[in-house]
Amino acid sequence: EKAVIGFDLLHEVQAPPFSKVPEETFRYVLENEKADVLFYSHIHPDHFGEEMNRAYAEKYHPAYIMPEHPMATLPLAADHGSFEIKNLDLRVEYCRLLHSGDQYKDVINYGFLIEFEGKTILSLGDASLTAPEIPHFLSGKTVDLAFINFPFYTLSSGRDAICNIIKPKNVIIQHLPFESDDRFAYRKAIEKRCYAPGMPPVSALLTETLQKVNL
Repeated sequence: EKAVIGFDLLHEVQAPPFSKVPEETFRYVLENEKADVLFYSHIHPDHFGEEMNRAYAEKYHPAYIMPEHPMATLPLAADHGSFEIKNLDLRVEYCRLLHSGDQYKDVINYGFLIEFEGKTILSLGDASLTAPEIPHFLSGKTVDLAFINFPFYTLSSGRDAICNIIKPKNVIIQHLPFESDDRFAYRKAIEKRCYAPGMPPVSALLTETLQKVNL
């Protein structure tokens, strides 16, 4: 049976302009979606919600890989490291990465490189794509799939980092608000940029709940 992993999956607090996980979506996930490992990049309300995660953990008991927190199965404290989850055939490398935005520079934010089913998956949380740690973290690595926050497609520095530092074979664009919350028309703006010539292939823009992506 294949391992199931999640990134910054459950968060119940609205943090505008971003969306929260709707209650009906959480009920569906709680009844139907069992994960083996949940990775949390940092403890911001638009990434980690304690109420939903405690309910989920009580039912499914996944491993929690995250910065130091009472729910952490493996609390991360070092700037860089790696480990294996042998029963799931996962190899994980993690690195503390500068959070985007000067006001959040002291927030502990981790990026993850996960070797999973023969592929290397990258999740950066809310890292600045110009964070000085990223080139070293990715040195010599081939990224098959990268989860990248949408704002970096609006900045020339972000697009340059995607093309010349991360160089993913495929991208899933995340952190977009749902249509009902998208008062700044982020979704329309991103669509103009993410498919521009020279940008890596985009497998999906995550814009709706329970969205399925074929890779």
